[in-house]
Amino acid sequence: MPDLVGREKIERLAILVSGEGVEKILSVPKIDSGDANSVASEIGSVLVECNVKDRIKSLCFDTTATNTGSKSGVYLRIEMLLERKLLHLACIHHILKILLSAVFSTLVIETSKSPDITLVLNFRDCWPKSNKTKYITAVEAMPLRIQPWKDDIIQFYQNLLQSHKPRDDYKELLELAVIFLGSLPHGRSSVSFRTSGAVHHARWMA
Repeated sequence: MPDLVGREKIERLAILVSGEGVEKILSVPKIDSGDANSVASEIGSVLVECNVKDRIKSLCFDTTATNTGSKSGVYLRIEMLLERKLLHLACIHHILKILLSAVFSTLVIETSKSPDITLVLNFRDCWPKSNKTKYITAVEAMPLRIQPWKDDIIQFYQNLLQSHKPRDDYKELLELAVIFLGSLPHGRSSVSFRTSGAVHHARWMA
């Protein structure tokens, strides 16, 4: 990401802790490298500095090789630093992204290996000029195909929308699905769409 000063690109590491009713960002330091040693060392330093080293019980991480390496991954290095075993909470969010990415690749929408997706970039560029009040739902486009299960799925999504969502993109995806099936999301009196967000393969939109 861009540095706060100048135009240099830097890497930052978000370090958070959570407990019963508490979630706190401890630090978002610059790191020289994204390798396991640099990441683990920075996390360890922050835990010591914030005096929470002895209170850590588990680690939550995405399933990259840097984090999960069986010989020198970040979680192994942190366990060595803390001198005890920890509960490993691999992030399911990222596992599901792999499945969605496989679907996208199978559809052969585009063959580019770039992190960005041309289809979504074009959609984002056209967004300011588009009429957000003109859209077609599945009820109009394929009424017979969705009729047997539409109401059950809408109810399922509406129930999910009433529960806490740790990430806004989960909530947005549910709302878009409800709108696509011809209904209004829970708590909404009208249809509205957010501006396109991230446009690379690391997001569910891919």
